[in-house]
Amino acid sequence: MRDLIKTVPNQLTTGRLVAIPVMWVLAWFKLPVYIGIGVLLAFGTDILDGYLARKLNQVSSIGAKLDSLADNLLIMSALIWLWLFKPTVYRENALICMVALTLYFSSILLGIIKFKRFANLHLYSSKIASIPMALFAGQTLIVDHYNPFFFYLTIGIFLISCIDTLTIQLISAEVNESMGSTLLVWQQRKAQRPDA
Repeated sequence: MRDLIKTVPNQLTTGRLVAIPVMWVLAWFKLPVYIGIGVLLAFGTDILDGYLARKLNQVSSIGAKLDSLADNLLIMSALIWLWLFKPTVYRENALICMVALTLYFSSILLGIIKFKRFANLHLYSSKIASIPMALFAGQTLIVDHYNPFFFYLTIGIFLISCIDTLTIQLISAEVNESMGSTLLVWQQRKAQRPDA
């Protein structure tokens, strides 16, 4: 365990994991503004841990798994916090929310079934999607209403990310954190074919 939190990036990721139960306590006391601030701070650590891991040459398999776990727990929690404190987001957009949630949980379930663990796919689409998702969840929990345009932008990017993740999981035989995107995987496979 000591080796796990030796590096600064892993300490930031561990901090994000520890912050999730703290935000659940805030949810228990019905303090969505503080949860929104917590989501934004957690997102900041998510950006920083990956940057520092590359900058300090401290990229590790355990760090990638820890980061993926923290990201998925934070996303699931944020979805529930929005449902608890801003249910109009779901009520006014029920169909698209159902589609997005189905794709998201399908990608998690497929990864668990096919690879026997969380599939740690740090795809470009997931990294891009995390920005509006964190900003939307944080902003919506902090203010009294949500911005419909920002919602549709966020959910559109999120859907693209889910489809990218599902596609790669379906066509891949093993989990590889550096796959990048479906397009890159197809290009690599095409280049590896003998007739190419």
